[in-house]
Parts: sequence; C-alpha cells; structure tokens
Amino acid sequence: MNKLLEYKGYHAAIDFSADDSLFVGKVIGVTDSLNFHGTSVTELEEMFHQSVDNYLDFCKEIGKVPDKEYKGSFNVRISPSLHKDIAIKAIDEGLTLNQYVERALQCSLQPVVSSQPQIVYLPLEFLCSYNAADIPSVTLRNYKGTNEKLLLSGDVNYGIN
Repeated sequence: MNKLLEYKGYHAAIDFSADDSLFVGKVIGVTDSLNFHGTSVTELEEMFHQSVDNYLDFCKEIGKVPDKEYKGSFNVRISPSLHKDIAIKAIDEGLTLNQYVERALQCSLQPVVSSQPQIVYLPLEFLCSYNAADIPSVTLRNYKGTNEKLLLSGDVNYGIN
C-alpha cells in the first residue's frame, strides 16, 4: 500500500478526517505550504495536481524558484552526549560528522540480512492447506522428539505444532 501521492516530482501525505468526511493532503519536503482536500480519491488526486500546478504557476508569476523536495540538509536534535560520541567515532574513522551520519542513515535503509536462520512457530492448522512439497526448498521433520514439526524453508525455519 502506498501512502503517498506523486505528481511532477512532488509528494503528498494523505490523511482522512472522519469528522469532516474529507481526505486531506499536504505536500511534503518543501518549505512552502501546499495543502488540499477532496471527498473522493479522484477529487483528492485532482486537487493535488491543481495545488502543484497552481504553486508552479504562482512561483513563475512572481519570479520565485519553486521549492524542490528534500534539498539534502536537515537538523537533527540529539543529546549532547550522543553528539560527542558520534563526533569522536567519526574522527576515529577519518570521516566528517556529516559523512558518518550519512553512512549510518544509508545503512539503516538496507535490508537486514541475518546469517542465523530464523525460527518461526506456527500452529499446524495455519499450514493445513499447504503441502510441503508445493513450497520450494521445504522439509518437514520432528522437532526435538515432540509431536511438533519443523518446516525448513531457505534461511527461515517454521516450527509447526
């Protein structure tokens, strides 16, 4: 599910106001305020497009360069002790504080890949409609001498009782 609308390089976050029976949108990532609303998804999209188009036209009319999303700088408020710790760590690694924080943020967006298999326990009824032979790379075996079964699939182990 996508929670954002996109038009001409601008993105909008959408909420629903139950009190007003309206979808309410706000263009994000710009300093100017672009807000819109609609009673249906179609109307909401039309109003979003109209809001962006009107903004771009108005900027052109007054000679202003329209804001672009996310210029690449933002302020982060952290505790002084954390600030000190990461500044020292950055220096130790031969990085500026900005480079260190950028690397940490990039790493946070990467999928977490565990070298350890994961074990997930599921009730047998959950998989009653599945045949282990129909699932690629799957084996079923008794788990620790109990009546439970262990479903092994790739790097993920599913415990079934």
